[in-house]
Order: sequence, then C-alpha cells, then structure tokens
Amino acid sequence: MGYPYGRIYVLSGTTGEPIDTIDIAKWNFIMTGGYNLRENGTKPGNASGYTSVYDVKFDEKKNLYTQSYYGWTVDKWVYQGTLPVIPLKVEKLNDEIPNGYELKQNYPNPFNPTTTIEFSIPMRQSVTLKIYTILGQEIATLVDEVLDPGTYRVIFDASKFATGSYIYTLKAGKYIESKKLMFLK
Repeated sequence: MGYPYGRIYVLSGTTGEPIDTIDIAKWNFIMTGGYNLRENGTKPGNASGYTSVYDVKFDEKKNLYTQSYYGWTVDKWVYQGTLPVIPLKVEKLNDEIPNGYELKQNYPNPFNPTTTIEFSIPMRQSVTLKIYTILGQEIATLVDEVLDPGTYRVIFDASKFATGSYIYTLKAGKYIESKKLMFLK
C-alpha cells in the first residue's frame, strides 16, 4: 500500500517506515473517557507507550486538519521540517465535455522535480490517479475524488522520491490507463 500524496502518516516505530511528508511531527493527545492529556508525542508516533497512525489533511492555507484514531484526538499539531509543495486539488481546464477518456503523456518527461499530468473524462464519476514504482508499489495518490466531465491537470512533485522510472495510472469507472514517466535529478 502506498500513501496518498499530501497527507502525513505518523507510523509505528516497529514498522521502520518514515513519516511521509514531514521530517518531525509533535502533537498533544487527549484520550476520550477522562484520561490525562499526554504531551509531546514525537516521531515515529510513540507517547507513553501508545503507538497510533494518524491521517492528517491540509487545507488551502497548508494548515493541518486533526483526525482521531482509536479514541485519541490530536489536540495540537506542531510540525518541523520541510513541507513539500502539495497540489491540494486537481485543476479543471475547461467545461467542454470530452468524447471519451484520455490520459495524456506527462510533460516535461523526463522531469526534475515536477511534471504535469492531464486527463479527460466524459461523465461525472469517481477518479483516481496514482503513482507506482516500476515494481508496482503505490507511492502517491494525486487524485481520489468524484469529478465532473472535463479535462483536468495535476502537478506531481517527485522531489521526495528517488531518481528513476515510475508508472502513473488513471482509473475512472471501468476505464484504466497507465503511462510511464521518468524522474531525473
């Protein structure tokens, strides 16, 4: 499983996996049911023996939305490190209804570190656009939402990934198409 692009996952220290989009995360927790506030949980997610996974989303001003997991609520987030430029939504290019589905080749290709991916859908439906390694491991989700008919554009920032070839796949209804892109540093 990959991690949706533009979200932070604070993972268990036993997994050995890094935080996805920030270097260090600190938070305060409140346990529902009358437990005491536990301050300054730190990467990779352990605080007083508790380990949890949090899915955190950004708003348009790059503020964090707090989420809860197993009764814990993140009371306050303090983040340190470099936050990447994250596309917060897919951009609709026009209101013309396309005749069919189309996934265009990214441009520029090869690229460093950002590239543009455009696609068209002829009807309102759930759409996903994901990035995979050549071995098929999902590493990023650029789009995961219901979209109206039209042509769309999204920017992929690969600066946190290794140089190499990747596959991007568009799924819309029964339509599935993949193309290859090349990231060079």
